Amino acid sequence: MSTKHILPNLFLAGAPKCGTTSVYDWLVNHPDISGGVDKELFYLVDEADWKFNKKSNWQDHREEGYAKLFKQENKYIVDGTTLTIYQDSALEYAQAHPCKALFFIREPSQRIYSTFKYFRDTRTVLPADLSFDEFISEVENGNSFGGNNQLSAVIEQSRYHMFINKWIEVLGADNVRVYDFSALKKDKKALMHDICEWLGIDQTIYDNFDFSHKNETAIVRNRTLNKVKEKIGVRIKNEKLKELIRPIYNSLNKKKPDNTANEQEGLVKERLRVDLTEDFNQSLNMVKDV
Repeated sequence: MSTKHILPNLFLAGAPKCGTTSVYDWLVNHPDISGGVDKELFYLVDEADWKFNKKSNWQDHREEGYAKLFKQENKYIVDGTTLTIYQDSALEYAQAHPCKALFFIREPSQRIYSTFKYFRDTRTVLPADLSFDEFISEVENGNSFGGNNQLSAVIEQSRYHMFINKWIEVLGADNVRVYDFSALKKDKKALMHDICEWLGIDQTIYDNFDFSHKNETAIVRNRTLNKVKEKIGVRIKNEKLKELIRPIYNSLNKKKPDNTANEQEGLVKERLRVDLTEDFNQSLNMVKDV
């Protein structure tokens, strides 16, 4: 089989913590869209990125390695890696392969806060007692967070328009579509209808569709158990087994978070909102209304 038939031509390219997990699940339920072996493949991330995989990456393995991650031919093959928005390797791929790129953006202070909560409470990467204002202080003082640039560059990566403009330069405006995170809550069916119209595929698939949310941030009860799960999880390759185990683990070791910011967190979020307002307004000018 020629690799050109099993390489992605659609990117759900970001941004992280902007609702893309749900959108990816909705997309791959369309008969004209197929995904890869995972939603997030991280194949096109740059060598400097914290998710760079020495065994599976564009720089070393090019099209041949990428094609191995997609098993089913279709009108659209989607890669749902949200970090793609920031990657020069992805832009290099896009220059050589006709494709479309889909982005979701979110009010920056909300995305930054969600990222903090995710890495502290769900992934348990950050200390349990680290406050939001302490985290932002560490970011602004240049903490590398062990090379995790999703944390160290969380503010810079929330200036979406700077990155999306690069994609527009490569693909052209007609092949780039940007939506606001609020569209996910406003009218999911209208959103998916609009995406289908852009892609030139049947919209009616979503008329009576079950729009369930995925990947909502949760609080881990026992951080030690979570670290054990993380180590074991990367060794389990059977997706059906993962799907079987996941709800059992979640019921035992996760609980819904309290997303109400305290007074100090609220002040920090407001400062970030003000600081990034101009950038966000530029990004909103790219958004497609639905």
